[in-house]
Amino acid sequence: MAFNPDTYIQAGATGLAYSGLAQGIWLSFRVLNLPDLTVAGSLAVGGAVSGILITAAGWQPLATLPVALLVGMLAGLATGLLHTKLKINALLASILVMTGLYTITLRVMSIGAAGGIRSELSLYNGTEAQLRDLLAWLPLSVQQRSAIIMAAIAIVLTLLLYWLMSSQLGLAMRATGVNEQMARSVGINTDNMKMLLLAVSNGMVAVSGALVAQNNSYTDANVGNTAIVVGLAAVILGEVVVRSAAVGWALIGALLGSVIYHIAVQIALAQQVQVTDTQLVTALLVIFALALPQIGGQFKRLGQRRSTANLPTHQRGRLGEDAD
Repeated sequence: MAFNPDTYIQAGATGLAYSGLAQGIWLSFRVLNLPDLTVAGSLAVGGAVSGILITAAGWQPLATLPVALLVGMLAGLATGLLHTKLKINALLASILVMTGLYTITLRVMSIGAAGGIRSELSLYNGTEAQLRDLLAWLPLSVQQRSAIIMAAIAIVLTLLLYWLMSSQLGLAMRATGVNEQMARSVGINTDNMKMLLLAVSNGMVAVSGALVAQNNSYTDANVGNTAIVVGLAAVILGEVVVRSAAVGWALIGALLGSVIYHIAVQIALAQQVQVTDTQLVTALLVIFALALPQIGGQFKRLGQRRSTANLPTHQRGRLGEDAD
């Protein structure tokens, strides 16, 4: 198969569109330490809301992003309310909301449909429905224009999220995730922090769903089925690339991990791997990312043993005494 750079540029653009999913999952899993499956429903409903506003109401793509953000935040808030106020287990609460969001997604996508319920929606409604056509005046390919716009939006969203997590409110949310009892002892309303962080997390994921739909000019109600796996793969890959626990670097790592993941999948597909096997590719990527620190440690220890073996006998004994 001939090498086509635009194919990988498009994969990078897709990764940038999915970066909000990775960052949202990072917020819930790494900051709040809560397993939140709501993101699967938030991704789908974000794409559905954006798609129906573009095709049925004639909105410009960028104008639909705040609406997708609001819908996603409401979904996260619902999970937070079930968990904090009704004392339902966080995992079960997120599953319940995710299940309900599937029906909501179908209903949203069926607005204006003559044939009743529909689970698929094409966003192609003339050139105005495609976000990348904002840069139609540039002498670039469609894939390159798409990558530029997705990169600009991803950077803006990352900066806004970094500003929030670095504020006093963000510090309170992070404190809740680190030590809820300690946070409560200093006057932080941990229930409110949980609800807010889940809302922000799912808001980011819903915006990601809207961007994915706009980037593909297509969405369906089942787009969230692989959201957890894809998002976790991006987070783990990002943590391997960017080894820092600082919020800013962690957010950048999630973004880069999303891009790396989708380019890696595209490389696999270029090797004649079937599209249906991408789940296996994802699993192998995650395993490799998780094992990489251990593999690196093994190589480091092997190098130390070889260096020690080359030392004179009396220096080896002294080195062993120092280690003791």
